[in-house]
Amino acid sequence: MKPYQLYRLFTGNKDMPNYLIFHVTSICNSKCITCFNWKNLNKKDELTLAEIEKISKHMTHIEYLTLGGGEPFLRKDLSEICKVFYTNNSVRAFSIPTNGLSPDVVKKTTEEILKGCPDALVRVSLSIDGIGELHDHIRGIKGNFEKIWETHNSLQDLKKDYKNLGILAATTFCKHNQDKAIEIYRYIKKEMKIDQYNINYIRGDARNPIMKDVDIEKYEELINYIEINMTQKDNTYIDRLLDLLPILTRREVLRTLRSEERIYECHAGRRMIVIDSFGKVFPCEMLDEKLGNLRDYDYDLKKILELENTRR
Repeated sequence: MKPYQLYRLFTGNKDMPNYLIFHVTSICNSKCITCFNWKNLNKKDELTLAEIEKISKHMTHIEYLTLGGGEPFLRKDLSEICKVFYTNNSVRAFSIPTNGLSPDVVKKTTEEILKGCPDALVRVSLSIDGIGELHDHIRGIKGNFEKIWETHNSLQDLKKDYKNLGILAATTFCKHNQDKAIEIYRYIKKEMKIDQYNINYIRGDARNPIMKDVDIEKYEELINYIEINMTQKDNTYIDRLLDLLPILTRREVLRTLRSEERIYECHAGRRMIVIDSFGKVFPCEMLDEKLGNLRDYDYDLKKILELENTRR
C-alpha cells in the first residue's frame, strides 16, 4: 500500500466508499457465544462468483477490503473473489479473519490469494479469545485452540516465501475473558509470531447476551497495557501507520463507551460500506438498516448510494 493510498483510506472518496467489508459467506463451523451475526449464519442463496464480478465491475477503486463471514475460508472460491477485486478495483490490502478450524484449507487458500494478488498485502487474522479451554468454551468448539496453533504454524511456513503475508491475532473482549485479557495478550506476544494484535470490544446482538456484561475499567486497563508494551518493529512507514489504526479505534471505542455517544463523526456509508453474502448493503456492521440489495439494482452499488443520498 502506497502513502497516497493510505491517505485516501483516511479521507475517503467523494463518489464511492474506499473501504469495503464483504461477508463472502454465512457458513460457519464455530458456535461463538460472542457472535453478533449468529442469526444470519448458515443460510443458502449466497452471491455467486459471477454476481460478485458484476458488483466489482460497477465499483471504483477500493483501498482496503475485509472479507468476513461466517468463516470466509469455507468459501471454496475465496481466492478467486480476491483476484476479482484485485484486478477490477486495484485492491492492494486484504484482511481475512479466521477461526482456524481448518488449517490446511487456510494455508492452501492463502497461498492461492498470495499468488493471484502478488502486489497486495494479505493479512490473515487469527481469532483467539482465550488460552486452552477458555478459548474453546467461548468459540463453542472443543479442540479449537489446538487448531488455531496448527493454523498459526502453517501460515508461518507460508511467510517464509511470501513477504506480503501478514499474520494477525484478534480477541473479542467479553465477560468470560475480561479477567484473563492481559494474560491472553502476554501469551500471544510471547508464544506466537504475530505482526499485529487487535482487541475487539464485544458488540451487537451476542448469541449469549451475558457476554456483554463487561467492565469498562478492565477494558481500559488492557488497552493501556497493550500500548505500553508495543514493540517497535523494523517495519515500513506504511506498516507503522497501519499499526496505528487499531490504537485509534480502541481509544474511540473507550471514549464512546464512557460518554455513551460517538465522539467522532461517523463515516459509515461514505468511507466504508458493508455487503453481506446475499447482496444486502449496510452502512456498517452494527446498523440493521439495510440500504438495499444489489440484486435489485443491477449489482450497481452506486445506484443504491445515490438513492440513499436523495432520502437524506
